[in-house]
Amino acid sequence: MESLQNAVIGVMGAYVPNLIGASIILLVGWLIAFVIQVMLRKILGRVGLNTRLSQLTSDEGEKRGVDFETGIAKGVFYLLMLFVLVAFFQTLGITLITEPLNQLLNSLFEFAPKLIGAAVLFLIAWVIASILKKLISKAMTASKFDERLGSSTGMKAEKQIPLTKSFSEAAYWLVFLLFLPAILGTLEMSGLLGPVETMMNKVLSFLPNIITAGIIFVVGWFVARIVRQVVTNLLAAAGLDAFTEKIGLSQALGEQKMSNVLGIFLFALIIIPVLIAALSTLGLDAMTQPVSEVLNTLLSSLPQILGACIIVIVAYMIGKLLSGLITNLLTGIGFNSIMVMIGLQKEAPAEGKRTPSEIAGVLVLLAVMFFAGLEAFRMLGFESLAGLVNQFMVFASHILTGLIIFALGLYLSHIASRAILASSMVQAELLATASRVAIIIFAGAIALRQMGIANEIIVLAFGLMFGAVAVAFAIAFGIGGRDMASRKLEEWEKASKAE
Repeated sequence: MESLQNAVIGVMGAYVPNLIGASIILLVGWLIAFVIQVMLRKILGRVGLNTRLSQLTSDEGEKRGVDFETGIAKGVFYLLMLFVLVAFFQTLGITLITEPLNQLLNSLFEFAPKLIGAAVLFLIAWVIASILKKLISKAMTASKFDERLGSSTGMKAEKQIPLTKSFSEAAYWLVFLLFLPAILGTLEMSGLLGPVETMMNKVLSFLPNIITAGIIFVVGWFVARIVRQVVTNLLAAAGLDAFTEKIGLSQALGEQKMSNVLGIFLFALIIIPVLIAALSTLGLDAMTQPVSEVLNTLLSSLPQILGACIIVIVAYMIGKLLSGLITNLLTGIGFNSIMVMIGLQKEAPAEGKRTPSEIAGVLVLLAVMFFAGLEAFRMLGFESLAGLVNQFMVFASHILTGLIIFALGLYLSHIASRAILASSMVQAELLATASRVAIIIFAGAIALRQMGIANEIIVLAFGLMFGAVAVAFAIAFGIGGRDMASRKLEEWEKASKAE
């Protein structure tokens, strides 16, 4: 037992100095690393690293998101503590832990120059990108680029696209993209470097096409915009808007004016070829060729579209003129009293309500517009739509003819009823009502047949009705004239016997 205690005491006595020394190294090393961390943090704070970097890289109003001073100080602290841990475990003689740490430190120090170089390049790229982003944002904000672009395009403030932020962000990430091959080359990451270099070569080789296409589009857009404004102002000064309002065309345009509509049309005439040229410059046939074909088709169809628009506009003007003439003519001949004449109303419509003459004028306008729409669809090559419009016009003509027939029947029934009531016939009211109902039913049947609505049902109904009347007449005559028929038969029998 004593020998075991002596052995334990001997081992502990030999190991205690190492443990005490290692503890002192760990404590002193931690204190030194902590003091260095605090001092470095204060030095960087006095230098104002965060403030300087935020002034260079952040926009006004943006909060500082990265605390560089604390990050650098903590990084130095952890690096020093790694050395302290190596010394601590070496003092304890625990080589099983110190060897991996030494290998880690050796690898770290071997890779440190590459990492530092890549970090320096990244820092340079970040600073340049941030400065460039801030300069672009400041310049475009100072020039009020977004406001001017929004006013030139006519867009409302809430619908404007913030191009200032988009351009500055694009420049920011473009700088990183340009520095990416250099950073990967410094880190000797050949597996990533090859694809990135290939991508960068393609991007840089395609960049001139993008810039050229952008310049073509921007210049064409500004030219089209200027032409639109000039033409709109000239047409407005020439009195086109007043003329369209005078002939009633402004009601069809709504809030838009004719000068503005023609300006937009000229803008489209200019911008479509510009879009085709810009897309052709890109050289992406798989993507741009279908779009170019669509635009070419639209451009080649513009004469037909323009002709169709002219037909519709001229037809609307003629229709409005005819509508006014028909309305005034019918009003002059007393057509507004037609509802009183056919017995559907007791007095003419009051002021402020739509009169029958106005309804007739609207129908004339609709008829003219339907004919114009038919010709416009044919000019555009929409034969199916033209066929549908033609069929509808034929059907509408049948409906209108049927309504005229029915209105004429109402008028005749009203005249017949008044004539019978004015006579001194017995049961005049009953006969007047019966005649009016009969004429209305007959006119309604003819009108429905003219409209083409349920012809078979109408023919069958009239056949059944007349058959029922004939049967009723025969039955009534047979029952009511039975005695007379008996006497007549007896006379005929006596006459035959006498002979």
